[in-house]
Amino acid sequence: LACGKNVIAVGASNSRNTSPQVDGGIKTYNFKENEVAYFSSYGTLDDGRVLPHFCAPGNMIVAPISTKYTERYSEEALKKLAVKNSINGRDYYWISECGTSMASPHAAGVIACWLQADSSLTVNEILDIAQSTANTSYADYPNPQWGAGNINAYAGMKEVLKRAGVGDVLVENSYKMILKTIGPRQFEVDVPNSEIRDVQIFSMSGQMVFSSSSKIIDASSLSVGVYLIKVLHSKGALIERI
Repeated sequence: LACGKNVIAVGASNSRNTSPQVDGGIKTYNFKENEVAYFSSYGTLDDGRVLPHFCAPGNMIVAPISTKYTERYSEEALKKLAVKNSINGRDYYWISECGTSMASPHAAGVIACWLQADSSLTVNEILDIAQSTANTSYADYPNPQWGAGNINAYAGMKEVLKRAGVGDVLVENSYKMILKTIGPRQFEVDVPNSEIRDVQIFSMSGQMVFSSSSKIIDASSLSVGVYLIKVLHSKGALIERI
């Protein structure tokens, strides 16, 4: 099904091996995180092309499930689903699922973001960016099931912006702040085509609660809440709410 020359073939990687349950329990799965999913298909075509092109998180993914399905679930079955949220008297559920059917939408969403940055990208250009920036820092790489590795939204976006020459074009909001999660409440901040000078975080009352000349932000000591982040860079300043 993925052999067409204008088709991007996406394998599945293991992003988590536990998931929550509505009843408060934790469901554990018998596979290792940060490895390629055991069920993810791979192979070489007659014309020499190797599939998949790359992988994306697909095992296990917490995703919404249609109410048309959950209306037929028993009370006990509903308790074993991952998440429940009640809005205006109606219950909505999320389920823990696996498959390349979960990995493919992840990749499609990442690529959609890249296309927002440069809508002229072709299939081959997208493949080149995805494969050249894929994450390969996994214990079981280069297992052929990985393809080029795991799609890296952050690295890929930086490559898209670099190729598009965004830094040399004057448009509204030319310089965008990119925040990358690197750990629990830890982030790396970047402004493409500009040098970070200082990073400051303010409470909503205006009090500075964090300051650093580094790109790395460790917010683990801050109370959970909403803050303003101000990034001073060589081309100006950016402020966003986080």
